[in-house]
Amino acid sequence: MKQKLKEKVNKKNNGITLIALVITIIVLLILAGVSIAMLTGQNGILNQAQNAAKQTEIENAKEQAQMDILAWQSDKLEKGESTDLSNSIIKEILTGKDYVGIAGDESFTTKNGGYEIPYSDLLYNSNKAELPEGLQVGSTVYYNPDGTYEWKSKYCSSPEDKTYQKTLDSSSGAFDLQKWRVFDINETTGEIKLVSIHSTQVDEISEEGTVYLKGAQGYNNSVQLLNEACSNLYSDKEKGIIARNININDIEKKMKEEMLDKIKENSNYEKQVTNNYLKQNSSYPIIYAKERLACIDGNTKDTGIGLSEQYENRLIEPDEQIEQEKVVKNGETQAISNIKPYRTNWKIDNLEIEKVFKETENGINYYELLIPQRENTHYWIASRDIGTGTSNCGFGVRNVYKGDINHHDMFYSGDYSYSPHYSGLFPIITLKSDILTQGTETDFIVK
Repeated sequence: MKQKLKEKVNKKNNGITLIALVITIIVLLILAGVSIAMLTGQNGILNQAQNAAKQTEIENAKEQAQMDILAWQSDKLEKGESTDLSNSIIKEILTGKDYVGIAGDESFTTKNGGYEIPYSDLLYNSNKAELPEGLQVGSTVYYNPDGTYEWKSKYCSSPEDKTYQKTLDSSSGAFDLQKWRVFDINETTGEIKLVSIHSTQVDEISEEGTVYLKGAQGYNNSVQLLNEACSNLYSDKEKGIIARNININDIEKKMKEEMLDKIKENSNYEKQVTNNYLKQNSSYPIIYAKERLACIDGNTKDTGIGLSEQYENRLIEPDEQIEQEKVVKNGETQAISNIKPYRTNWKIDNLEIEKVFKETENGINYYELLIPQRENTHYWIASRDIGTGTSNCGFGVRNVYKGDINHHDMFYSGDYSYSPHYSGLFPIITLKSDILTQGTETDFIVK
């Protein structure tokens, strides 16, 4: 009997052990399923880690791309060129960067992971800034810069010409500009451009507020001198404010396209003279050899610096040989045989000028901003030009004079300088809208 009872107990124990084992296995399977789901499911740990790595790679690539774009814009601002962005420009900027796989027409892929980033993310989202309420083209902005610049005769005329050489100072006199108006607003990036309510020249007769240009050196260095002067006088790099002198491209963008095209057509703009000039009428400022469309000794440059650009972004010395075989004196030299220039100037007199400019949605005509003193407006435009004749040409610098958009000849290809000309500066300032604060209901102040 004892033996039977013992066998019965053993059977019972064996049954309990088997059930426990089955339950344990079931529990382990459930836990394994939950763990696998947590690791591999849509919201699992592995997927979350992968998504985090992807987002980090995308954000890092976007940040590097934005820095490269800002560097490109800063370089363009220093040169006085347009900073406007487009898909094709961004593609050009990003091509070859070490974090970029492929730079396409509308997006780029990251080198690590091959993640696609639309250019619109760089153009419209990441750089977007809120504009101050009420800010519009024509709004008044108060900004009080402080700087100086040495205007030297060897760069604006010649070393022997000591009649004009002085220190320009933005904290006093006619160069002291404190009241500005909004000229352009980039609602995408929050970038604002300002122009002064008047040029530095106070009137036609007085030389106060003027700078002087003459001869081959006046032509060679005009763009760099005007931009350097405005940069030194009116920039504030700590606040990210960059200044330069206005150029002809800034003005043309605010003109009605059909009227500008007609003006250029009537002026034979970029039309080449029909005959080579004689050698005695083929002297030229040395920067001309680096310009697009320069035609010297039968060779025409299809590429080269524009008329609002400066050779190597620096001032040219009076006897510098940028063409090694040419003898240079006071910034001029002569062709071996001849030059055959293209005409690159056009003009508008003040009786017609108001009609050619665009208007903003709020009714501001850009004429009001660019020719603020009407017929009493006088300033240099940081752009060179050439006026051609049948046998000789004049190398000039663009200007606004008595409210006209015109030019003043610096150097005659028959090897002599024209009379000197005095005119004002007209700075154009670029800054970010987030450094503006509300003044009154209608004006703003740079913080």
